[in-house]
Amino acid sequence: MIYRTNALRAGAAPHKQRRTAMLADGSACAVPVVCPHQGLPLDCEPDGDGVMTCPWHGYRFDARTGACLSGQIKGWRALG
Repeated sequence: MIYRTNALRAGAAPHKQRRTAMLADGSACAVPVVCPHQGLPLDCEPDGDGVMTCPWHGYRFDARTGACLSGQIKGWRALG
């Protein structure tokens, strides 16, 4: 609950913040610091297929494109 309360207080700003994640092929991509689902920390790393799985609710995202691969979450827009 603490993370969710902090996410609500922070508003939309964290959804625009990105960090660098390394893919299995050695390339880097910009991924959000929070999950687009509920704004909770998205501190996981991409797996060998470039998929990030949110530790909070299990949504899976393509790290390169931001597309949600499971569920109905919109995902995020890739930068650059």
